[in-house]
Amino acid sequence: MHASIQFPKPLSPGDRIAVSAFSSGVPLDWQPRLALAVATLQARGFEVWEGQTVRGQWRGASAPAAVRAAELEALLLDPGVAAVIPPWGGDLACDVLDWLDWEALRAAPSKWLVGFSDVSTLQLPL
Repeated sequence: MHASIQFPKPLSPGDRIAVSAFSSGVPLDWQPRLALAVATLQARGFEVWEGQTVRGQWRGASAPAAVRAAELEALLLDPGVAAVIPPWGGDLACDVLDWLDWEALRAAPSKWLVGFSDVSTLQLPL
């Protein structure tokens, strides 16, 4: 089976960008940098929503895999979210793969999932 890449529409001011830590959460020392990044997106006219996982710390990840996957899946399926970005990478995005409903994600309209390194673990199957 050969599928073509489905590109979402370009982001525009007013679009909602969701920040979700589906790998590592942001520790307290780095949260001012996160606040600056969020403020920069807001200054450019985007609505920024921060998930419950973003500032979490749990055994090297932001939260248990099932919690991270549920948040990510909900955001990818939410028609009000135009893009999903992690606050940064980590080594644990692969943990969420088995928890995602790939049939539901396949049927959903495409949206931006931005990142590199660990995030590519999710970008490839999506």
